[in-house]
Amino acid sequence: MVDKLAATGLNVAQSGERVRGRVRYVGKPADVVKLLRDPDIESTIVLTQGGAVTFAGAILPKRPVGLITIEGAPESHLGIVSREFGIPAVMSVQLTADGGIARVGADGLMTDAYVKQVVATLEDQMVELDCRDHDTGEVYLVGEDA
Repeated sequence: MVDKLAATGLNVAQSGERVRGRVRYVGKPADVVKLLRDPDIESTIVLTQGGAVTFAGAILPKRPVGLITIEGAPESHLGIVSREFGIPAVMSVQLTADGGIARVGADGLMTDAYVKQVVATLEDQMVELDCRDHDTGEVYLVGEDA
């Protein structure tokens, strides 16, 4: 098995071990409803665009394995809720190989191209979150050819 570092970000709460799950992107409320009905939710790592995406908070009581946000801070809604439920979370991820796509545009906002790149890189992938460091969380692709 090969693990490849795919992204780093802000660690929400230090944890003692890496957690593993399949990434599911939650981009709209309908995605939340679909995931809440999924019997495999407890083996899922939720990926969402931002820490203020409050509709995604409904998933956390169902105890997914972890949470990844493309933007946002540990002090955001999802950061606080994930910490309360003891769910490992890596926020404001930065891809290790982003293909030169700008993360933030001239307007200071996250670019749609970067969001799409993160989703394309992580969605449906088996990953491990490493939140053992106090400040930095890491996202590893797991697999034969990771």
